[in-house]
Order: sequence, then C-alpha cells, then structure tokens
Amino acid sequence: MLTFIVENKFFKYSNSWLSRTLVKLGSIHELEPEEKRRRMPAIFILLTAICVTSFFAIFHLLFHRYFFVTANLISFVILISGIALLRRKKHGVFFYRIITLFFMLIFPLIIIEGRKEISYFLWVFIFPAASFSVLGKRDGVIANFIFLILSLAFMLAPQSLFGTEPYSNAVVIRYIIANTALTFIIYNYESSQQLLFRYMKQEKDKFETASKYDPLTKLSNRNDIREKILAEQQRQKKLSKPFSVILCDIDNFKKLNDAHGHDCGDYVLQSISDIIRGQLRNVDCPSRWGGEEFLILLVETDLEGCGIVAERIREKIRQTVFRYNGIPLKITLTFGISTCKNADEEIERCIKRADQALYRGKKKGKNCVIAAADEKTL
Repeated sequence: MLTFIVENKFFKYSNSWLSRTLVKLGSIHELEPEEKRRRMPAIFILLTAICVTSFFAIFHLLFHRYFFVTANLISFVILISGIALLRRKKHGVFFYRIITLFFMLIFPLIIIEGRKEISYFLWVFIFPAASFSVLGKRDGVIANFIFLILSLAFMLAPQSLFGTEPYSNAVVIRYIIANTALTFIIYNYESSQQLLFRYMKQEKDKFETASKYDPLTKLSNRNDIREKILAEQQRQKKLSKPFSVILCDIDNFKKLNDAHGHDCGDYVLQSISDIIRGQLRNVDCPSRWGGEEFLILLVETDLEGCGIVAERIREKIRQTVFRYNGIPLKITLTFGISTCKNADEEIERCIKRADQALYRGKKKGKNCVIAAADEKTL
C-alpha cells in the first residue's frame, strides 16, 4: 500500500504540466528519474533568472545605471546559453556545478548593493534552496559553506573597499543563524528525497525482477524471452546474421515428481537451470518456458552452431548425477532446435519449428537433439 502511495505521488509530481514542460525544455533525451529531479529545478532557476535579469536590465536602463544594465544583459546571454547547452546533455552534473558557480559570483554583487539598501540582501536566501536542488546534499553543503564564507567577506569588508558601510554585527549574526538553519532544513529535506528515490528504485527493481524472471530458476520467464527474441530479430535486420532457439524438455519429469515429490522436481529444475546457464555465453539467454520446458536464445548462431551447443548441454546433463536427499537421480533432456534466418519471419513460427522438432525427439526415444530444418538427430 505504501509503495502504491509513493509511486502514485511521484507519478503525479513527474507528470504535472509544469514538470513536463521543464523536462522538455531542459533536455532532448529521456532522463533517469534522479536526473529529472535535478534538471527540473535547474531549468526553473535558469528561467527565473532570465526573467529577473530581463526585468532589471530594463529597470536600471530607466535610471541610466548602465553598468547594471550591461551586467544583466551579459547574465541573460549566459543563462540562455546555459539552457541550450544543458538540453543536449543526458547527465548534467558538470553544468549544475557551473550554474552554482555562476550564481555564487553574481550574488556578491547583490550583497554589495545591500550595503546601500538592505532589501537587496534578501535575495541571498534563494541560494541555499537552489544549490541543494541541483547539486544534491553533499555538493550542496560544500557550495553553501563556500557561499557563506564569501558572503560574510563582502558583508564585513571595510568601507574603503566599496565606499559603503559594512553590515551591522546584528545583521551578520542573524544572517549566520538564518543561513545555518536554512541549510540544515534543506539538507534534511534533500536527504529524505534521496531516501525516497532509493526506496522507489528498489521497489521498481523488485517489480521488474518479478515481471522478467522465474522465481524458482532465476532464468528469464516467458514474457522476457519473447522480448529479447524480438530485440534480437530487430538487430538481425541490421546485421543480417541468423539467431537460433533451443527448446528442451526434461524427460519423464512427471514420473520424477510422482516418485520423489515436488520438492525434488524443484531441485532438478534449479540444478538443470544452473547447468544450462553455465554452458552458454553471456550474450545468450536461457529461460524457463513453462513447467519443465526451457527455451534458449543463441545470438548470432546458425543451425550447426546451435546443434553443437544443444548437444553439449545434453551430454553435460546426461553425465551429471543428481542427488536428492542422498538418492541418485538420472536426468536426461530432449532438445528441438531451430534457426531464424529471415528477419521478417514471425518469432512464433521459429519457436513452433523447434517445438515440433522436440516432439519428434520425444517420439524417437528422448535424450536427443533434433534439428527442425532437416529432422536429423544430432
């Protein structure tokens, strides 16, 4: 129930109109959830800064303050360029640090103006929230500590340096307390957000594992192997290389269950799964097709190569003595193999040919490898 509530809240958060707009403006790529969470505030901050610099460029122009007009226009160009560059990046950690550094250099100007008019100084409290949002808790703490030292230096600088009196001790002390408290609050909030994302990722991984893998054998399940075969077929269209499938079935499995119980059957299924996995390459994919049947995808493998792999697995299992509660078990498998040479062929037809070959192998006495193409026993 808790998982549903958390995921539902995140779904609403990440799919709101504002969130979708910010993500679309912020990237041309499909972003990971954590990267989305960083990208949205980063883009929002940049857009807000663009609006603010535009406004103040016009404001200072009316009062003939050309230095500030120039500074705001330069900032405007830098901010626009920042969005354009960030859009092209799938991971924006470097840019987030550059953005933070940019504002760390801009805010001292505000602090200096605050020496004339204290209301300017209120803008500095934006920095802690903004930096934590785009940098995360570790880099956010470092950035805020540096900014605190930097801002205190500009606040307490002597009058001879800027031509205005420094901030009063009371203001400085209150600023230190307020900044520390704000940093602590945002740090804890950011920590809770990261815990939430980790929890959601773990739940997502659990769900994906349950939806893709057989819980008993830890092999791919029927749905997952179909997806992988379809993906291999799409790859075949580009490379023009065949792939093959092996469909195998444990001989006399029902008799085994009847004689020794279902726990023994589970032990055999797990043991055979381990043997099959150990006889394949990393790029190949074994799966539990259903019951005591296994379907194996062999990447870039023709019928001859497929037969060699199937025979190797068959012989390995034939030579293995399985023991359950001290009782030796003799296990064999029958194999049907098929190759998909045409990228336009339906996957079901390829699997059906392997199934028909497997059926012929059962009729011929079991414990053999039968090729679908020429019905030859290997």
